[in-house]
Amino acid sequence: MKIRVLYLIVIFVSIISNSFAIEIKELYPVYTFKGNFNKLIVNDIYAYISNPNEITVIDTIARELQSEYKPHYNKEILDIVVTKDKYVYILHRDGVETVDFLKPDTPYYIKCLCLPHSIDLKKYNLYKLYLLENKDIIYINYGKSVENSSYLPIDISYRYEPVIKRNAVKSSSYDIISLNSYLLVPTKSGFEILSFTDDSIPVVIGSYKPSSFGNIKALKYENNKAYLQYDDKLDIVDLSYPLSPLLTKTVSIEGKLLSVKENLLFTASNSILKITDITDLEDIKTVLQKDLKSEEIKKAEFYNNFLFILTKDSFEIYSPIKIPSSKSALEEFIKRLYKNILLREPDPAGFKFWKDALKNGMRGKKIVNFFFNSQELKDQNLNNDEFLKRVYNTVLSRNPDTKGYNYWMEQLDKNMSRKELVDHFTSSKEFKTLARNYGIQP
Repeated sequence: MKIRVLYLIVIFVSIISNSFAIEIKELYPVYTFKGNFNKLIVNDIYAYISNPNEITVIDTIARELQSEYKPHYNKEILDIVVTKDKYVYILHRDGVETVDFLKPDTPYYIKCLCLPHSIDLKKYNLYKLYLLENKDIIYINYGKSVENSSYLPIDISYRYEPVIKRNAVKSSSYDIISLNSYLLVPTKSGFEILSFTDDSIPVVIGSYKPSSFGNIKALKYENNKAYLQYDDKLDIVDLSYPLSPLLTKTVSIEGKLLSVKENLLFTASNSILKITDITDLEDIKTVLQKDLKSEEIKKAEFYNNFLFILTKDSFEIYSPIKIPSSKSALEEFIKRLYKNILLREPDPAGFKFWKDALKNGMRGKKIVNFFFNSQELKDQNLNNDEFLKRVYNTVLSRNPDTKGYNYWMEQLDKNMSRKELVDHFTSSKEFKTLARNYGIQP
């Protein structure tokens, strides 16, 4: 296939996200998987959902079950973390089990790191795992109570041989947010920011307390800002300088804060999901309030243009737009590229290759650019008029309007490259809408 080599050269570039403002006016259910789950982690295109008995992996693009994994000897799962390279660490009473999920459909058990004898499992509770990705460290949180707990650091830089680094470090909380280089730790009166010394000892480098005392409900993080919910208030705190957290705004909030994505707050009261736009902090607006008709909503996360919901009895995927079924949608999108750009039917090998690429997270903009920059198209020797019309019909799914056609023809005549032209079109709002209608990332 003539354009396959070009894809391989830039395969890693293909999954870089395009930034765009999220706009949600409605939510359409596209997938439900029943089960009493207690944790959701989204990594790449896969959702890892766990209950006390097993980990289930869902392909969120194809929206189908990939695999189910039970710990060795059917040990109860207390918590899990997932690294970017798809290694899963499972906390259970015997220690930390390492599982290779590089092939999500065939998880591979590696080993279980036993906890040191100094941790008497009969005396202590095991709470959670926390991952510091850029330091290749996970922390086990354990103790007799949340207020009297400790962190045990484990070096995972060599995935097959995790090593306990040192003795545990005392803590007073376990409901923590793991960031690349530090932890956000909620306290009874606000939160602390913990950094780490070379031997992995957590050190408090900053702290924040609301101006009025309240019952701390939730702590979330998004784009250098902490969102601290207490009672019916939400403090938005700038963490650009972790040593000196700075209050940006206090707003009123209903329900429990589940997550934050760009300019949107996702909150829930039982089965009622509420989405609030805080783009303008002087005029915050409720974008959508929807009864999901399910059990209590435990988590909501917006990722890859879909909303993932964890309820008391299911894992659910919602789309902000109506989309066709995933399998047929991917196929139809690829067929239109072959037909509109190369003027031919797809060959079996090429069709399968591009379908797998889209399923594995390749963005629509990238695949369109590959087709328009392929040698096969260049060999057709199109003039500017023919090329521009083909771009309109493929990228915007319409014929050119007179004003737009004249403008872009003028740009091409002024030596704008065809690659730059396609980049402009695939960055447009029209194309992003088209791509989402096919259930793929723009």
